[in-house]
Amino acid sequence: MKVDQETSLAAGHVNTHAPEHFEDCLSDESRAAWRIHNILSFVVEAIPEDGLNDLPLKSTLVDLMVDSEKLANRLMDLAELVPHK
Repeated sequence: MKVDQETSLAAGHVNTHAPEHFEDCLSDESRAAWRIHNILSFVVEAIPEDGLNDLPLKSTLVDLMVDSEKLANRLMDLAELVPHK
């Protein structure tokens, strides 16, 4: 049975190549966070402002966009802290 990366991490398995693996994981997660941020940015521009009696869709998406940008930047900062060979 092949165990994928997410299952392995969720199960608490230890990787013997931790520094390299950790840096790769941070890089992958940073790219994913930027992808989410970029999609949210596109959607925010495409939808109208929230109306007075509407659900706060646009403002909620803007909040998520801001949070995803912060997350992406923090992941990039963490990746820079990993010692390089």
